Amino acid sequence: MTEESQLLARADEVLPNIIHLLPIAARPFFPGQGVPLLMDARHWAPTLKAIRESNSDLIGLVLTADDEAEKTTTKAMYRVGTVGRIHKVHEVDGQLQVLVECLQRFRIEKYISANSPYIARVDYLREPSGKLTKDIKA
Repeated sequence: MTEESQLLARADEVLPNIIHLLPIAARPFFPGQGVPLLMDARHWAPTLKAIRESNSDLIGLVLTADDEAEKTTTKAMYRVGTVGRIHKVHEVDGQLQVLVECLQRFRIEKYISANSPYIARVDYLREPSGKLTKDIKA
């Protein structure tokens, strides 16, 4: 094997540039986190169904400035989010319990669908590497 054939692909080289988005009102999420989400099944089930139908298990988590994610618009969504892999979806009493593994930060380049289910073209951000500075640690 050559050294070139042993190189690993970067996450941004294999992640799709068009993804479904899920606005989150509570707090932002970062790569490396496992996130349990609880959301209204009636409102967000179509988004999860669209993801399944696209043969994907990836979703973009985007913080919204609105107090309720169900009432948000693309204008209230922050431009940087985190793509995550959906590991488990379970519905209980009209609520979806979704377990997501956060993978990579992205920047929204363009909205393809400005209504739910939201879809966007994204560009993945490279994580800082090298010496840990005060700014990177913060």
